[in-house]
Amino acid sequence: MVIAAALLVDLGCRRKTPEELLREWIQEAGGQVEKRDVRGLLDRLDPAYVDFAGRSRVSTGKMLEEYFEKFTGIVVHLLSSRIELLTPGSATVEADVAVSSGGAETLRRLVRFSGECARFRCRLKRSAGGWRAVYAEWEAVDRESLFPDSAEMLRKIFPRF
Repeated sequence: MVIAAALLVDLGCRRKTPEELLREWIQEAGGQVEKRDVRGLLDRLDPAYVDFAGRSRVSTGKMLEEYFEKFTGIVVHLLSSRIELLTPGSATVEADVAVSSGGAETLRRLVRFSGECARFRCRLKRSAGGWRAVYAEWEAVDRESLFPDSAEMLRKIFPRF
């Protein structure tokens, strides 16, 4: 009994691993997209951030504002992620997501529309403020190109596919 109590206390008090923190980082970023939180998303970017198209933090902020003006009711489904710790303070993350906009989520399920799938790749570094992206790239991917566990998750979310 004492051992069980000690294990429960240990599990409740243990620090999260870097991988767990990075998975939370990804989930929270998806939530910020759904809330159209440009400021919060930009806070996730390192001051020296640049993306695959050469956009800085400022340019990325403008791109996000244009995207949010164009699309309503954005829903982000994190399908799966791959995390690689390079050093204690740097990591790479790949994540497959399904993104859709407009209409209610229930309607999307009824009409069998899962949205667009994309793969995001980020290089991150840890600073005093937490993990920050220093580089990112993304591309649209078809369902056949998803990670196997992403395709499985997509079928769970949208069972009629």
